[in-house]
Amino acid sequence: MASCNTPFGAELLSDTTKVSQLSGDRFVDGRRIETLENKGLIKQKGSIRTIEGEDGDTIDCVDIYQQPAFDHPFLKTHIIQMKPNSIPSGPRENSYQAELSQNWHKNAQCPEGSVPIRRTQEDEWVPHRRTQLNHSFYDSSGHEVTSRDNKTRFFTYWTSDGYQNEGCFNLECPGFVQVNQNFVLGSSLEPVSNATLSFDVGITIYKENGNWWLQVQDQVPGYWPGSIFKYLTSNATKINWGGEIYNSEPNGNHIRTQMDSDHFGSKGRSGKASFFRNIGYTDNSGKFRDVEAQSLNTVATRPSCCNSLAAQQALPSVSNRNMNGSNTPTLNGEEGDTIDCVDIYQQPAFDHPFLKNHIIQMKPNSIPSSPKENTYPAELFQNWHKNGQCPEGTVPIRRTQEDEDTRGVKWIPRRTQLNHSFYDISNHEHAIVSFGVGEIYGAHASLNVWNPFVDDGEFSLAQIWVLAGPDEELNTIEAGWKVTSPENKTKLFTFWTSDGYQSTGCFNLECPGFVQVNKNFSLDSPIEPVSRYSAQQFDIGITIYKENGKWWFQVQDQVLGYWPGTIFNYLVSSASRIEWGGEVYNAELGDHHTRTQMGSGHFGNEGYGKASYFRNIGYMDNSGKFIDVEAQSLKKYATRPSCYNVEVANNTNGGFGTHFYFGGPGYSTQCAN
Repeated sequence: MASCNTPFGAELLSDTTKVSQLSGDRFVDGRRIETLENKGLIKQKGSIRTIEGEDGDTIDCVDIYQQPAFDHPFLKTHIIQMKPNSIPSGPRENSYQAELSQNWHKNAQCPEGSVPIRRTQEDEWVPHRRTQLNHSFYDSSGHEVTSRDNKTRFFTYWTSDGYQNEGCFNLECPGFVQVNQNFVLGSSLEPVSNATLSFDVGITIYKENGNWWLQVQDQVPGYWPGSIFKYLTSNATKINWGGEIYNSEPNGNHIRTQMDSDHFGSKGRSGKASFFRNIGYTDNSGKFRDVEAQSLNTVATRPSCCNSLAAQQALPSVSNRNMNGSNTPTLNGEEGDTIDCVDIYQQPAFDHPFLKNHIIQMKPNSIPSSPKENTYPAELFQNWHKNGQCPEGTVPIRRTQEDEDTRGVKWIPRRTQLNHSFYDISNHEHAIVSFGVGEIYGAHASLNVWNPFVDDGEFSLAQIWVLAGPDEELNTIEAGWKVTSPENKTKLFTFWTSDGYQSTGCFNLECPGFVQVNKNFSLDSPIEPVSRYSAQQFDIGITIYKENGKWWFQVQDQVLGYWPGTIFNYLVSSASRIEWGGEVYNAELGDHHTRTQMGSGHFGNEGYGKASYFRNIGYMDNSGKFIDVEAQSLKKYATRPSCYNVEVANNTNGGFGTHFYFGGPGYSTQCAN
C-alpha cells in the first residue's frame, strides 16, 4: 500500500482482477448484522421497478429522494445536487470501456428520478476493518472483504469514527447520495484482466461544493456530503492506494486468499501484477497534480505474502493534461463598470458562517405563476455583456470602486411599520403602500424605471420590501432600482438584513448572504433604457418568493439567485408584511428640504406616463400561487405628502391589475422644509 499527504481529492486507474477467496470466520459487529439482515431479500423502500441482472443480482430502481441517505440525521432535508459544478482536470486515458463495466442494465433501465440499488443477500457479511498506516493497527485484526460469490464488484465505503459505529459499504446505511441512474454500487464488473489483456477502471474522488464526489470513468455515481464527517468536512490529510485482504487465520495458517492478480508487485507491467497508474491528488486550486514516486510511502503488512512497488518513472500516458488553466475573465461595461466573472462557489455568500458547506441550487423546483405582461424587454435589461459573456460556472460581480461607500446610508436604522413616529425619526422619507394578511410567501409587481435627480450624498429608490419580525429584530428582503449620487445611474439592487439594519445585511453581494446563480445579470449594474415623461414607459417585473427554504429573486423571466432561509430568524419561515413604493434619503445639507426626486420627480396624482407606478401587485400564499392584492386591502403612507405622495388607483383595467402611482419633486414651495 502506498500513501501520500493530500488535501482535496485523489485519482487513480486500477486494473480489475478476479481473485480467489476462501470462506472464513464471520467477524461482524452487531450493527452490521442487523443492517444486512433487515434488508435481506426485501424490496428497497421507494422501489418503482425491479430488474434482474444477468449475473444473478436483483436491482431495485428506487425513488432518488427515498434512497437510504435520507435516513441520516444530518440529511433529512438534504437537497440533492445532481452533478458537480465543475470536474477537475485529470488523466482520462482508460483502456477499460465505461459502458462495459456493468451489465445489469442490458435487461432494462432505471427511469429518470430513480437510482439503482443492488438488493443485498441475507448471507452477506462485512468484517470490521482498520486502515491507519501503522503496523500495530494492521496487525491487530484481519482486513478486506470480497463477495461470497467470488465476483469482482465495484464498491465504496466510508466511516466517520474510525470504523466503530458510523459508516458502511455502498448504500447499506445512510450516507452516500447516489445520483446516477445507470451505475450500481456493489454490482459485478466485467470483463476482468487476465494474463494477456489488462482492463482498468479510472476512479476519482474529489471535493467540490462541500461534497466528496465519486467518479468512475466518465460516470459520476454520486457523493458523500461533507456534513456526515467531522474531519473530512474540510479536506483530507492523506491518501492510500493499494490492496487489502481479510485473513481469518484458519488452523493457525496464513489464508490462501489472493491479493489482486496473485503476483507480486515486482512483476511490474508485464500483465501479471496489479497496478495503479496516473496517481494524482487535487490541491486547493481544484486541479489534479501528479504524485512524484519519491513522495510515496510504501508498506506491506507481510511482504513475503503481498508487496508493493512504486515505479520510479511515470507511466506513459495517452495525452498530456493541461495544468495551466485560465483565469476567469474580467469584462468592462460600456457604462464604465468592471465586471468580474467569479467562480460560482467563490462568491461572497460562502463566507457566511451558516453557508460554509452550502450546496447551490441552480434554479427553483417550480416557479409560481405571476403576471408576465412586461413592456420592458429582458434582453435589453443590462448592456455590460455586449462586450463579453461570463462562462458557465461563474457569476458576474460588479467591482466596487475604492471611493464608494458600500454600506451607504441604508445602514442608518429606519423603521418600516406604518406609524408616523417610526418613520419620522430618521432622514428616510417614504411614499408606499403596505399589505399584511397572515403568512406570506412571496411578493410581485412590475414597476417603471426612471432616473430621478439626486442631491449629493443621497439616494432615491423604488422597491419591494418583504418583512417579518419585530422592529428591533426586523428581517427584510428588498429589491428594485435605485439612483445614488454622485453616479446618478439607475441600477438594479437588492438588500437584506436580519437584525433591523443594525449589524447584518448589505446591498447586492457586498457581504455574504445572497447566492447568485445567473451568469447574465449583474446586481448594481445600470439599467437601460429608462422611462421618459409623457413618452414611452419601460418597466421591470420583480418577483420574490419562497421555495424549498430559499427566498428566490426573479427579474422578468430571469432567476438571479436567492437568500437562504438559514440567514434569517423570522423570514426562515414566512413573511408577515409586504411594502411597495419609493424612498429617498434626505441628508438635510441645506436650510431647506432636499431636492432629491422620488420616482419620476412628479406626484402620483399625475398618473400614467408622468408618475412612477407599481402594477399587477400580488402576493403568494401557502398554496404556492400568486394572488392579486385588492386595492382596498392596501394601506398607503407618505412621510411628507407635500413632498412625495402615493395614489392608489380604483380600477384594474388595461392589464395593470391593482396598481398605484407615487413620487414627487422634493423641494418646492409646498415642500420647503
